[in-house]
Amino acid sequence: MMKITLPLHIWFPRKTMEDKLIPLNQNWYRNAHHMVSNKVKQLFKAHVEEEIKSLPKLPKGQYELSYRIFPNSNRAIDVMNFGAVIDKFTCDALKELEWIKDDNHKILPGFHFYFGGVDQDNPRCELEIIEAR
Repeated sequence: MMKITLPLHIWFPRKTMEDKLIPLNQNWYRNAHHMVSNKVKQLFKAHVEEEIKSLPKLPKGQYELSYRIFPNSNRAIDVMNFGAVIDKFTCDALKELEWIKDDNHKILPGFHFYFGGVDQDNPRCELEIIEAR
């Protein structure tokens, strides 16, 4: 099992205005301009790269991804609203960084999403990569 920490938000740099904090959820993703969503995906990939650079590449086999979401407030959240975008960006990053061969069902047959509790000081998503049974 390997564990990495993923962000729930990405700071998006802008030239003429103040930088913007982008929530990695379906509400934002649905309305985002394709160029903005691509740039956010690249920033997310850079974060994933920092997290995995000290870890060995996964050996051939099947793996399940288990995401645990820790928001920063007691507001009710739809876990999959964050989970869908974070999973998409994560799987694409792991493939592009050649940490996994592909992100299809033959290599990643299972996904799990959980509410981890509120963490006002460190909102995040914890990802556990587990060898599939």
